[in-house]
Amino acid sequence: MFAFLLWCILFVMCWPLALLALVAYPFIWLLLLPFRIVGVAVHGVLEIIFLAITLPAAGRAVSGLSPGRLRQPRIVRGSWSGYRGRAALQRRVRRA
Repeated sequence: MFAFLLWCILFVMCWPLALLALVAYPFIWLLLLPFRIVGVAVHGVLEIIFLAITLPAAGRAVSGLSPGRLRQPRIVRGSWSGYRGRAALQRRVRRA
C-alpha cells in the first residue's frame, strides 16, 4: 500500500517518470528472477550444511550424553521412590 502511495505521489509530481517505472517494473523483475532462484538454492544448501554440522550435538542433547561422557549415568537403587521431580532425581544420579 505504501509503494502505491509513493507511486501516486510520483505520478502527480512527474507523470512520465511514473509511467516509465510502471512499464519497466516487470522487466526489472524478470531480470532479477534468476538471482532470487540462486539465492533460494544457496540458502537451502547452507541450511543442509548447518544441520549436518549441528545434528550430532542435537543428538547428544536429546540422549543426555555430553561430549566427554561415553555412556548414560546409572540411577542409584531406590531413586524412584519418593520422586520429587527431575532435579531431585538428578541429584541422586551417580556416574557409573
